[in-house]
Amino acid sequence: MCDARKAKASNTWLQRRIDEQIFSSGLLYVVFTLATTDHYRQQMFVITSPAEAKERRQLYRYSSRFYIMTHFSISIVSDTVCPWCYIGLRNLQAAIDHRTANHPNDTFSLTWHPFQLNPNTLQGQTVDKRTSYETKLGSDGARAVFDRLRSAGTAAGINFSFGGRTGNTIDSHRLLELACRQAANSEPSSAQSVPGQKVLQTRLAEEIFADFFEREQDITDPTVLSKAAVRAGLSGVEQDFKAFLASDDFVDVVHKTAAAQRQDGINGVPHFTINDEFTVEGAQEPTAFLHLFGKLAKRTRAVL
Repeated sequence: MCDARKAKASNTWLQRRIDEQIFSSGLLYVVFTLATTDHYRQQMFVITSPAEAKERRQLYRYSSRFYIMTHFSISIVSDTVCPWCYIGLRNLQAAIDHRTANHPNDTFSLTWHPFQLNPNTLQGQTVDKRTSYETKLGSDGARAVFDRLRSAGTAAGINFSFGGRTGNTIDSHRLLELACRQAANSEPSSAQSVPGQKVLQTRLAEEIFADFFEREQDITDPTVLSKAAVRAGLSGVEQDFKAFLASDDFVDVVHKTAAAQRQDGINGVPHFTINDEFTVEGAQEPTAFLHLFGKLAKRTRAVL
């Protein structure tokens, strides 16, 4: 371990700078890059307690900069036919964009978990989307909901269209599970993302939401889902995803995970959990997320 006090006394040390390209998956990050005439020596610490933070602070008190970054791990429980989940995602993304614009070294990861609003719908059976709303809410109630969604959607950059058909969402959730597993194998860490980067699962969720709510596509159709997977960048071609959807892969995983959400008391979506501590229920405005980001970051920095 490098002792910065000794380094300060040596004329071989030319500068101390922060390498902003490295991040880790802990709560608090302190990164030092110490440059010598011969090579770069890099020290990175993931601080796990106030006592450790105090120790590191004392050791590196002569460093010209002390760099801290916060990682926000966000768990999203949603259904792919939930319009408020789509709005909630857009509001969350707006909050992340605002946060990274002002704190460019903070990082975010989004992990999606299944929930089925209509779990008893027979797989392969679809109904007209507009009719399904009218059956539940009546004609006047459906019109009121459509007006409210159009207004909220416009604010979030979504052009809602209520034509098309709807049905059981199990296959879309299975595909999201596949995206999660592919990302875990191909990205630096399944729990990390650099600022502004959209990981595979989120890209797929966006494509499925857009298909259902804006393009009037039937997301129970394997062809529609397979094309969404290709556009999102999953590894494979359209025929690969059709073969996957024709199998039983991840059916039990989705059912068990969705059941576990209800057992945990989640009865409505969207439901966001940030760093396993704070929850946001419903399609809240970006300010709701920004408040919690600031609260968590302030707590992180307070240990120093």
